Amino acid sequence: MRKELVDARRVYEYEKKGNEELLEQNRAMEKNLIAMAREIEKLRADQASADRRARGVGGYGMLNGSPETRYPGPYGDVYGGGPWGSYDKRGPPRR
Repeated sequence: MRKELVDARRVYEYEKKGNEELLEQNRAMEKNLIAMAREIEKLRADQASADRRARGVGGYGMLNGSPETRYPGPYGDVYGGGPWGSYDKRGPPRR
């Protein structure tokens, strides 16, 4: 009976040590997984910004606006020359 108790304690300590090692390995793998997820999100953001830059001819209007967006003239868009100029009705509404 005593020998069985000693053997059971030895097995228990061995498994306890093995579980501690597995727990440490799991923690390390979880940290690596979190770091990889952060890196993936960073790379996706970089790729998205590079894709947006590659599509445009230049300027801010091409980055986030419509393809009809033009650069403003030296005096601004006074007479509706902007991208919505033809749709911008000035004066009283017609009936």
